[in-house]
Amino acid sequence: MKHAYLLFLLCLFVHFDVMAQSTSNFRIWTDFNPTYQINKYWNIGGDIGYRISPSSKNQVAYIRPVVGYRVNEIWDFSIGIANFNLWGLDSLNTIELRTFQFIYVSWPRVNNFQVKHRLGLEQRWFYLVEQGLNKFVNRARYYLEIDSPRFILFGLRSEEH
Repeated sequence: MKHAYLLFLLCLFVHFDVMAQSTSNFRIWTDFNPTYQINKYWNIGGDIGYRISPSSKNQVAYIRPVVGYRVNEIWDFSIGIANFNLWGLDSLNTIELRTFQFIYVSWPRVNNFQVKHRLGLEQRWFYLVEQGLNKFVNRARYYLEIDSPRFILFGLRSEEH
């Protein structure tokens, strides 16, 4: 148990910039994430949102529908499509369409902590409005999460919200 607390403190206080984000200015994100469970294996959902950087006035509006399949308690898969629209004073107005595929692995469980991994591929098409240019990029993504069912926020355990 002592190692779990040490890992938690290490994750809390050790951080670094990732290559995807080159600047560190204040941003406001709003996001709505509905999910509908069709049966014990299939779900549909996604998110819709808006982001703004007040200092630069850059804005992003997006919609991202997703279809998910749960194999078992460890493995999940999802596919989806997304549309992102970026505009602002400090950026090129951009319309982005992306398709994506993700694999989720919930393993291992160590004491009271569940380690969750997300590995994905994205195919991204950009249209730069002012320049009339099209661009295509493949991107791989990895996300690591450590969850604890003992963590309580606003009276709800982590699995309840």
